[in-house]
Amino acid sequence: YIDYITADIKQCVGSFVFLWGQKQERTPTWYGVILENGKNTESAQVMQYLWTGEWPKHRVPTMTGLTINGLSGQDNVHLIEGHVCQAEVTIEHPRHEILKYRWEIMAEVDKSVESDGGDFEPSPEVIWRDSSDHSTTKVEFFAPSAGEYRLFVYVDDSHDNAATANIPILVESASFMGLIVHRIKKYFSLMT
Repeated sequence: YIDYITADIKQCVGSFVFLWGQKQERTPTWYGVILENGKNTESAQVMQYLWTGEWPKHRVPTMTGLTINGLSGQDNVHLIEGHVCQAEVTIEHPRHEILKYRWEIMAEVDKSVESDGGDFEPSPEVIWRDSSDHSTTKVEFFAPSAGEYRLFVYVDDSHDNAATANIPILVESASFMGLIVHRIKKYFSLMT
């Protein structure tokens, strides 16, 4: 933005943000800079800084990591249905206030209802939720039935700000063959 929009005072006549609000498209947190519940994300605060030169008084918590069983989203997380899993989020937050964590697992958007070009897309079903009122950076859950899902974490502060992250996960059948495939993949991932 700084290098190409504000730096080009001869050719650039302005800019706009897409999407100032919330929209479900593949995930409920992909496009919008404000969440469905009205909380500001880090994107909204960055735009405030770029437009005014000043950061908001109360900055959004910053997520520096999200893992499931020690694996990040880049690790192609595979789980076995019914197995206990642990997710953990790492947060940087300059103020020492209590943060509220909300964890959800949603099914991936069914291919038959995926939007095209910004058309309406229904939100997928939330199949598990943990909305503890205490500050917890870790949560345990049982892997759902075989299929494609995403684990979401929302971290809210007391000033209408929220940080979000998600990891796509593939849950495989607990059948004997599914277990063998899982073990082979795990073995070869350790070899690299």
